[in-house]
Amino acid sequence: MTDQFQSTRINQIPVHFISTPKYKTNFISLYIRQPLTEEDHTKVALLPSVLKRGTEKYPTAQHIRQALDDLYGATLSTDVVKRGEEQVMIFRLQLANEKFLSDREPLFEKGIQLLSELIINPRLENGVFHNRHVELEKDLLERKLSQVKDDKIKYANKRCIEEMFKTEPYRLYPYGSKDQLEHITPGTLYQFYQRVLNTHPVDLFIVGDVHKDYLLEMVDKHFKLPRTGLIDIPRPSVRYRVAEERRVVEKTKVAQGKLHIGCRTQTAYGDDDYIALLVFNGLFGGFSHSKLFRHVREKESLAYYVTSNIESHKGFMMIMSGIDFKHYDKTVQIIKEQLHQTASGRITEEELNQTKAMLINQIKEANDQPFQLMDYFFHGIVGGLKRSSEELIAAIQKVSKEDIQHAAQKVQVDTIYFLTSEETGDQS
Repeated sequence: MTDQFQSTRINQIPVHFISTPKYKTNFISLYIRQPLTEEDHTKVALLPSVLKRGTEKYPTAQHIRQALDDLYGATLSTDVVKRGEEQVMIFRLQLANEKFLSDREPLFEKGIQLLSELIINPRLENGVFHNRHVELEKDLLERKLSQVKDDKIKYANKRCIEEMFKTEPYRLYPYGSKDQLEHITPGTLYQFYQRVLNTHPVDLFIVGDVHKDYLLEMVDKHFKLPRTGLIDIPRPSVRYRVAEERRVVEKTKVAQGKLHIGCRTQTAYGDDDYIALLVFNGLFGGFSHSKLFRHVREKESLAYYVTSNIESHKGFMMIMSGIDFKHYDKTVQIIKEQLHQTASGRITEEELNQTKAMLINQIKEANDQPFQLMDYFFHGIVGGLKRSSEELIAAIQKVSKEDIQHAAQKVQVDTIYFLTSEETGDQS
């Protein structure tokens, strides 16, 4: 039996916690949710790094690093991720538990204080974000966005999504747009951040060997956000019938073709057949024993790699492969054949059992990784259905061949994107 999150609400903030002696380190994460919009997605991408630059109490990044060192080498990281049609800012703090130290300094309280300081009291200059901090992070983000094209897999993935979701918010890149960066000022960014703090959904996660009462007391003492009414973030519809398959070919200097195929699954995290879709994806392209790996890579030797993965909240599956340019047509053909065969129920007991075992092993491994546990639980918050590890494992074990077949029948190829060499002929 694994430890499960308990949830409560303190200062209008949902707090999810596991108080357990399992870990000698304490883990704290804050998730801040934002609708994915053209207007604001670059500001969201910029915010976490600007906040990490300095606070009222710790005015520079060096001061923050020193504060972390004083907490026996605590680590602080930030990220921005896309969950369906949401952008999520994540702040993660990992620090030692004072129970296992000789001087018993109140590290947990100091860690909560530091994270709270980062979120609530950023360093300001003339009532807005510090200009130098904003400009430094704008420059770093611009470089990061410029380098996307150097990573051909990431670039092909980004371009396939942009083509497939041209009229939907999901087309937007979670790390923003270079074109918007120059228009962001310390004032506009701070004004946006005030709106985020006041009205956007926030979830605080804590896992560690900390007594429940003390844990909640520290959150109540230090985490008081200026809440004035929360915005509603609707879940996107995933029911989308593909009228016509689209093919996009882009040419550049590349040594290996990148074939990315975007599919509509018609299934989201909270749907009854989501677990069947999980098993389908593992069996179809998610693992090394999958149909795509065995047929495209091993049997036909068409791909250097081939895999598939699903986006749980948008009804989207991406198939990715690296191929020789001349193998484009045959690779597309075999991928479609394997999808058709799965939808026709051509699934062996060995494939089914091995896929279930792999998925269950992934879940059990996540139980030993608190930040992954938090991500699993957060998926349930976004998707509107919280599943414990035990419930997820039990549901996977119940999935039948017919369930997988039904899930596969709903999958439709939407967009085939091929990044190829400037020297090749046309692919149709």
